[in-house]
Amino acid sequence: MRNLAPLAVLVCVSSLVVAQEAVSDIPGPTIRASTRLVLVDVLVTDKTGRPVTDLAAQDFALLEEGKPQALATFAPERPQTPTPRKNLPALPPDVYTNRPTYRAGPGPLTILLLDALNTTVGDQSYARREMLDYLHTQLQPGRRMAVLALTSQLHFLQDFTGDPELLRRAVEAYIASDSRNLSIEDVEKRLPPPPSGGGGATYAVMINSLRKMLLEQAVSSVDERAEKTLQAFRTLAQSVAGLPGRKSLIWVSGSFPLTFAPQTRPILGPGQLVDSRNYEPDIRRTAQMLADAQVAVYPVDAHGLGGAPFMDASQPLKNDMGHIYAGDDLREDLSRSSEPSLNARAAMEEIAGLTGGLAFVSRNDIDNAVASSVADGSSYYTLGYYPKDKNWDGQFRTVQVKVARSGLHLRYRRGYYATDLASLPVHAGSKEDAELMSELRNVALPASLVVFDARVSPSAAAGGNEVAIDFRVDLNTLSFELMSNQGHHYNVDFHAVAFTPDGQITAHRDSRLDAPVAGQRYEQLIQEGLPYRTSLTLPPGRYQLRLMVRDNRTGFLGSLDVPLVLEEPKKPK
Repeated sequence: MRNLAPLAVLVCVSSLVVAQEAVSDIPGPTIRASTRLVLVDVLVTDKTGRPVTDLAAQDFALLEEGKPQALATFAPERPQTPTPRKNLPALPPDVYTNRPTYRAGPGPLTILLLDALNTTVGDQSYARREMLDYLHTQLQPGRRMAVLALTSQLHFLQDFTGDPELLRRAVEAYIASDSRNLSIEDVEKRLPPPPSGGGGATYAVMINSLRKMLLEQAVSSVDERAEKTLQAFRTLAQSVAGLPGRKSLIWVSGSFPLTFAPQTRPILGPGQLVDSRNYEPDIRRTAQMLADAQVAVYPVDAHGLGGAPFMDASQPLKNDMGHIYAGDDLREDLSRSSEPSLNARAAMEEIAGLTGGLAFVSRNDIDNAVASSVADGSSYYTLGYYPKDKNWDGQFRTVQVKVARSGLHLRYRRGYYATDLASLPVHAGSKEDAELMSELRNVALPASLVVFDARVSPSAAAGGNEVAIDFRVDLNTLSFELMSNQGHHYNVDFHAVAFTPDGQITAHRDSRLDAPVAGQRYEQLIQEGLPYRTSLTLPPGRYQLRLMVRDNRTGFLGSLDVPLVLEEPKKPK
């Protein structure tokens, strides 16, 4: 259910943590309500591939759509020996937080994503062996990495750690699994073989009809696979956006479509075509979320240097009539068999280029590709600018970076979509609510674009336990609509879900806060955070609470998980 709650009924709980410290050490989103700061992480190397670390702000020139932009921020990141995390004040009892400083210390972060959704079992096993070899021989202690796996949803295997042993255990626990989607999309392998004596006209008509049905299933499967993969990327962007600095996402995958056209022999007859797909617009918008979160994607081709799939023993060189063929027919089938791998390579290079990463394709040294990706995040420059063009028309704008010194190679994000978040309407539901439910059920890492603390206070009551949940949200991580009296208008959703140990939802509450804030109240909340109280009624037992806050104007999320044990009430003696 959804409750409308005016600001007047906010429960003023005591500060959950030291307010000023909570605000000062949290980097807000790179997108603000009335201005947009575009961040561009630039890797600069010389002719030998070594990082160049002695450039100053005046050495860089920034252009948007070919027009010079004024540099607003400049921060060089240098290679450094990882330092221990600074001592943080202990959180009060029953208080939890998704503040980045409590999750990760200084230095570069790497996310390893093992992709089973887009990878065959054989290639998954190969990639797993290569990753274990890398972790055994090349990972330097202190290099912090997180490990995730993608099947039909995102699985969290290990949070950020510099302990190679913990990372090895996480990868060892990963078990290769069949991708249902890939088997559905291999249309020709699903067709029955022709009769031993060769097929006739009736057989050809039957095969033609069956091929059309299987192609329609394949198109639907590719749509599903593309959406699940991009949704996983969006979840990762929401998760790590609040963590400072550039993050490297190493995506070990066998395939991903930039476009999709059925790779099969032609279907005969009028009106028999199956629609093709172009996923590039969705890829570009997802890549922007990653780039805005300072995530550079490094796709690593799990297929390595494998040959054309058409040339294996499971693909007899016969046509639908059961006759061996060659010449033009053979050449066309060979061409079709190579197109998926070329398409996957194009998609990987597109995502890498849009985020400032690098694609490792058509090579069989996955461990070295990963090592290069990890090293990439150690030395770079962060440039920021406010676009001079204030016409927020939603179009893609190209970004170009130049340096005064010759002979250097630069790598950075290619651009962004010019959307004015201050003018966005509050979301109406439908697709946004569907994505939110997916996040609530399948979130793999705590989201940190919206930062908050929460106190969870169970209290025994007749017939159950009322669990009070007090949120306090950092206003610096929320967007707002500027009111005529110079006040700030916020629109925020609060979600609390209780999961049983087997993953079933046993209780949930969804609330909306429509909050105009002005004057002294605004100054107070900037320091203390925006408070909100909700509650869940639960019977005794063990639970995992998932708390989430969503900025309804931007779609930005904050989330965290809280373990909860409710004891049976003691019987009076």
